[in-house]
Amino acid sequence: MNRRKNHTHSSGGRKKGVHRFGGRATAGGVNYEVRVAAFIAVKMLAGDRCTVWDGITGADVRAITLQAPTAIDDIVVDLHRGTPAHAFISAKDRSGTIPLTSRSSAFAETVAAFVAQFLKLARETRAENRLVWAVPFTVGRAAARELLGVLDTHRLDAGDTSLGKFLRGRRTEERKALHALTSLATKAWKRESGNAPAEDEMRQFLRLIHIEVYDFEWGGRHDRLAEEDISTHISEEPKDAHRIWGKLEHFFSRADQRGFRVTPASLRQALNADGFKLKLPPDYATDIARLHELTKRNLTRLKEHSMLP
Repeated sequence: MNRRKNHTHSSGGRKKGVHRFGGRATAGGVNYEVRVAAFIAVKMLAGDRCTVWDGITGADVRAITLQAPTAIDDIVVDLHRGTPAHAFISAKDRSGTIPLTSRSSAFAETVAAFVAQFLKLARETRAENRLVWAVPFTVGRAAARELLGVLDTHRLDAGDTSLGKFLRGRRTEERKALHALTSLATKAWKRESGNAPAEDEMRQFLRLIHIEVYDFEWGGRHDRLAEEDISTHISEEPKDAHRIWGKLEHFFSRADQRGFRVTPASLRQALNADGFKLKLPPDYATDIARLHELTKRNLTRLKEHSMLP
C-alpha cells in the first residue's frame, strides 16, 4: 500500500477534492512529527525509568507508527493498558500563532480529526485512549496555555458538574478557548454522525484530549531532554547521546516516509547495528543481570573440572 499523502504545495494551494487530517503538510511539519515520535521513542527505550505523559511511562509504550491509516495519522502510539489503547497524535508545527477559530485550518482540521477518531473508538475502551495535540510554544498562549489548562482542569476537577457550570467557573480566556473547541467539535460531530453530541459524550470526548508542548531546534529544550535521557538510561557511553538522538531522528524520518511500525526491539536492533552500545532493556535488566551472575558463578565452580590432573 502506498502511504504517501497528498500534501500542500509550496505555493499554498491544495489539490482539489482532497480532504485530509494531518500528515506531511509542510517540510517543517514532517520534521516536527518526526522529532516528536523520536522523543517518545527515547522514553519507550528507557521503559519505566522515564515518564511520557501523566500516568504513562515508557514501559507502557508498545510501538510507534507514523502515517497510520487512521483519522489522526501523524503519530499513533500503541499502549499497554489492559485493553487495546492508543495515543493518537496530531503534530502541528507553526512559526506563528494558531488562532482558536474556525478560520484556522490547523485548529479546525485537528478538532475534526479528533471527533472522527473518537467516534471510531469502541465505547467500552474509549477511556483508555488519548487524543493528543502536539504543538510548540510558538503556536501562542491560547492553544499552549489556555486550552491546555482548561482541558487539564476539566479532566481532573469537573466531576459531574454540567459543562455550562464548569465554564462559568473558569477565566474568560479559558472559556473562550474551550467554547471554540466544543463549537467546532459539535459541527464535526454532526457531519460524521448526523447528530449533535449529548453532553455526556462531549464530556468524555474532552477528557480524552491532551495538549502536549514540544520545542525542538534553536535551543529547544526537548532536544536536550532527549539527550539527557539517552545518556542516563539508554547508552552505555554517555558521549554517544547526541549521535544516538540524531540516529533516532533519521530512523523516524524513514518511518514517516514508509509508515512502518517501530517497536523497542526493532529500534534497539537498528542502534546496535550502527555500533552503539546500549544498556540492558529495562524490562529485563534485572533478570539478565541475574543470569549473567549465575553463569559466571557456575563457570567458576566448573573450572576445577575443566582440566585433567
